[in-house]
Amino acid sequence: MSIPYTSEDFTTPRAGGESWVEYPFIEYGDNSSKVYHMRCTVNKDDYTAIALDTTMASASNADVLTLPFTADTSAYFVGDFNHRVKDGALLEFDRQFATIPANRTEYEGSIVFEYPGIGYNGTSRGRFSEISKIETVYTYQLGSNITLNNIFKVTINGYNFDAYNVQNSAALVTATIPTATQYLALNQLVYSSEIIKYRGNIHAKKTVYVERK
Repeated sequence: MSIPYTSEDFTTPRAGGESWVEYPFIEYGDNSSKVYHMRCTVNKDDYTAIALDTTMASASNADVLTLPFTADTSAYFVGDFNHRVKDGALLEFDRQFATIPANRTEYEGSIVFEYPGIGYNGTSRGRFSEISKIETVYTYQLGSNITLNNIFKVTINGYNFDAYNVQNSAALVTATIPTATQYLALNQLVYSSEIIKYRGNIHAKKTVYVERK
C-alpha cells in the first residue's frame, strides 16, 4: 500500500509524459485542429481551476510547471477533466486546451424533402417532394454570440409557403419574403440552423442544407 505524502514539488501542476495531442477531425482531412491533453498531477489542496479562454501561450498561462508541448497562442483552455485522487493527497486530471476548428462541410446522403412549389410565371403550383442531397456546414468561433440563419416565409400571389432560409451560389438572399424570381434562382434551402457547443467556450453554427435540383 502506498504511503500518502505531499511535496512542495507538486504545489504547481506537473504535466507528465502521458500528455498527448488529439486531432478530432482527422477523418475529414483536417490535421490542423488540435486538442492538447495535459495529464497533470498536483497536491490536492493546491488545485485551482484557471479561466476559460486562457491561451496556452506559456507554462505560466497554463498554470503548469513546464509545458509538455510547444506553446500555442491559438489554443484556448476548455476545462479540466477526469479528476482522480491518488495516494490520498495528489490529484490527477486532464487539462485541455483546444484550437478553434477549421470550418468544414460534411456530406450526409439524401432525404425526401418537400419544397414550396412556384410556377415559372410566379403562380403557385402547390408543394412537391424531391430526393435531395444533404450537406452540413460547421463554422466555429470563440463564444456563443452567433447569428443563425433566418427562417423565411414565401408568399407568392397570396399563397403562403413555409420555406427556410435560402441561398444561391453567389450570396445569401436577405429579403424577408423572396420574390418568385429569387426563389426560382436558389439552389439550396436551409433545413436547420443551430448553435452547438464544441468544447469550453468554443461554439459552432451547424447549418444543414438540402440541395435543390
